[in-house]
Amino acid sequence: MSQPDFAAMLPDYLMGRLDPKTKAELEQALSQSETLRMQLEDEKRLRRMIHRQSREELRIRVRNLDQETASSKWKTWVAAAMIPLLLGLGYLFWTQSAQKPATDYLSYFESYPNTVLPFVRGEEKEDPAWEAFMAYENREFAKAAELFDQLNETESKDEWVFYEAMSNMELQDWDNSIKLLENHSWTSEEKGSFGDVKDWYLALALLYSGKKEEAQQQLRNLFLRQGYEYINAGKLLEQLEKEAPNK
Repeated sequence: MSQPDFAAMLPDYLMGRLDPKTKAELEQALSQSETLRMQLEDEKRLRRMIHRQSREELRIRVRNLDQETASSKWKTWVAAAMIPLLLGLGYLFWTQSAQKPATDYLSYFESYPNTVLPFVRGEEKEDPAWEAFMAYENREFAKAAELFDQLNETESKDEWVFYEAMSNMELQDWDNSIKLLENHSWTSEEKGSFGDVKDWYLALALLYSGKKEEAQQQLRNLFLRQGYEYINAGKLLEQLEKEAPNK
């Protein structure tokens, strides 16, 4: 009997489309094959790249449409109004950049895409969760953090806690991110779940806040159990060990 093509099953696995028997067989194969695990990480990375590209293309199309329908006078007014705003953003970017760690650890941080709620142009909803995810999608992270916090005060859910933590990380509020990711009782450690993904971001938040030993322990655990981004966890561990002073 021929061996199933497990590599071809990876996209359906990430989308949750496999039946329980096939899923169990694939996960057993993943536990036995380093190559297959690397292919899974590559597939996850590819999906994130596609998601970011599609979102950016949508934003560009929307921006072009708005520009085409706007009057020349309106464009001039907007351009004039944007000057002080851009100057202010430039100053904010400079001050935030000055606060970043001197090392290149931040290069490991990558915004986690909104995988929960899709959006349609012109769609308007009064659902607080929709509003929070829309703010996150628009990179209004301070607003998103506040809205997710309000949601979690009413009813805590894995995805709300996770994206509140992500919003705080985007704002470089490492302490609040750590608090959210450490204290929440995650209900699932299934591959690809928020319980699985959060370990990687918790390790980064610990590192960025200066808690290197705790970060290394988190990275080590993540690497050993081959969780989300475990390959990058191994690379980061190696970098940290090289930087450690000789004992």
